Amino acid sequence: MQKNTSTLSRRKVTAGIAWSVPAVAAVAAAPFAAASPTGCVSAVPGAAVKFPGGSGPDGIFQAYGFTITITNTSPTPVYVNPGTVTVEFEGHPTRGGEARLYTANPCRGGKRLAAMDPALLLQSGQSKTYYYVVNNTGNSAQESGCVKGKLQLALPTNAPEGADLCNDGIVEFSNCFETTPPSAKC
Repeated sequence: MQKNTSTLSRRKVTAGIAWSVPAVAAVAAAPFAAASPTGCVSAVPGAAVKFPGGSGPDGIFQAYGFTITITNTSPTPVYVNPGTVTVEFEGHPTRGGEARLYTANPCRGGKRLAAMDPALLLQSGQSKTYYYVVNNTGNSAQESGCVKGKLQLALPTNAPEGADLCNDGIVEFSNCFETTPPSAKC
């Protein structure tokens, strides 16, 4: 399989989205949004909100959520699937969580997307914004921390022979947040 080596620099991607991402007054010391440094698919998260500790829609419990814009600059269409996620709270061990992608905020009627859902297919050159939920973090305390996710890529069944996933099938991102009371309104 031939490896695709054409990439956009992180600086070019950041410059292109700088005006489309809202400024956040308080951010953690770690980078607010870190996309995979090389590859053809990037992920840029928006500001994180905390869901109330009790159950929310679709079984959301002890969760954090944010928009995430995913861009495919590869020459091949790819599916972006929820993958895996951890949350690092200050002063506590890293905790796992359930990664979910929605069409929009689930508190506002967003539909949960299963792996390989047609809505998760990104054509070459296409960007889409989804709503990412880290469910069941095991912590609903008001603490600062960072979400560290790995979206998984998959080729469609009709991908051309020799098509490559370019990011080795994974897109990493990080999204840090300050101590915050529940701010998602469900």
